Amino acid sequence: MKPISALIAAAFLAGSSLTAAAADESAADYYKNETIHLIVGTGPGGGFDQYARLLAPELGKVTGATVVVENRPGGGGITAINQVASAEADGLSVMLINGVPAALGQITDAPAVRFKLQDLPFLGRVAAEPWVLLASKESGYTSLKDMVAAGKDGKTLSFSGLGRVDGPTDTAAVVCESLQLKCNLVVGFKGSSEASLAAIRGDVTGMAVTDRSARDYSQDGSLVPIAVIGHKHSKLLPDVPTIFEAVDVPQDGAFWIDFRASIVDIGRALITTPGTPDDRIEYLRGAFEKVLSDPELVKTAEDRGLPIDYASGADVQATVDKIFGNLPEDKLSEIRNVLLSKYF
Repeated sequence: MKPISALIAAAFLAGSSLTAAAADESAADYYKNETIHLIVGTGPGGGFDQYARLLAPELGKVTGATVVVENRPGGGGITAINQVASAEADGLSVMLINGVPAALGQITDAPAVRFKLQDLPFLGRVAAEPWVLLASKESGYTSLKDMVAAGKDGKTLSFSGLGRVDGPTDTAAVVCESLQLKCNLVVGFKGSSEASLAAIRGDVTGMAVTDRSARDYSQDGSLVPIAVIGHKHSKLLPDVPTIFEAVDVPQDGAFWIDFRASIVDIGRALITTPGTPDDRIEYLRGAFEKVLSDPELVKTAEDRGLPIDYASGADVQATVDKIFGNLPEDKLSEIRNVLLSKYF
């Protein structure tokens, strides 16, 4: 005969399991026949819109909900994040965000940002795209090592971008700071095609772009991919070395590369509204995991040029917490100086 303490413990565990199962069942029942609004902060036809429209019917199958894709362009996606962050906390507003500008906007105190990423419940990551430094063929540089040598000799390196914190520009700023190069960041181009044309013509030394864009821009040899800005190789450009392989990154400089790479790791991520009940958050995390781990969907996505690089909601949340939990005010001030003023 089991002792009373063992029986009590067994009863407690059984009760806990039943409670968890009831919570899961409650969340599942809640979503059946409801309408989930899957929001993207860009107009129809772009990459985020394509991902959302690929995921929407699959999420509907898993949850039993009607999933409607809503395009809410404005402010580079920031406007829509603000709206989701202040929406009713019912778990019916889900957004596919661009984590890079969202994080950088918060870090640099962009006036339009009215959210804190660490307060947003993350449901999963769809994809993350490493950034690549490209050299203009006209510059004569074929490797980052050559470029760094020229910079160390006092030559000013220049990189094109759209604005101060836009991906291309802030990535170039981080590389310049990490390697202690003399740089000039040229901004004000109306679009990425115009910025890339400046690099192709040789008006600037090069530019930084996502690996997908780097692959496209380098096909004719006018732009040369010379380093992935992080520790991981690009799946699209497997022969391009990481910055740590291409040159000796100073110990103090590694912070800047790791900082930028951690923001990239947020990627194209899914969020919902703060205050959403925990059981609904966990249910949505499980639903997206099922969708994004399905081999058939992954293959369909890749065939459409939409690679899946899934990470769990808990993992993305941990990445966000690490970024913002490890940045004291003096370091934030230094980052803002590098990204907003030092190289302009």
